[in-house]
Amino acid sequence: MRVKIPKSFFEDHGIGRDLPTPQIISETSRHIEIDTKDKAFAELCNDTEFYCTPHHFENCYRNPALQLRKSLQRQDAWPL
Repeated sequence: MRVKIPKSFFEDHGIGRDLPTPQIISETSRHIEIDTKDKAFAELCNDTEFYCTPHHFENCYRNPALQLRKSLQRQDAWPL
């Protein structure tokens, strides 16, 4: 299944921290389209869940992570 996710979160996950990321199918200035069957999708979801949980440090990615989780849930693509 193809889903669109926020580009800022995807770039932080894959480029900023060099974590495994799903292959990009297409992109716009604000979104990346990926396939949920990609083996790196689970890692992206785990990272999303981590940022959705309040922590004691400044978390500038909490809102994008919450939006990503909600978007994946709406698309019936949230595996956790």
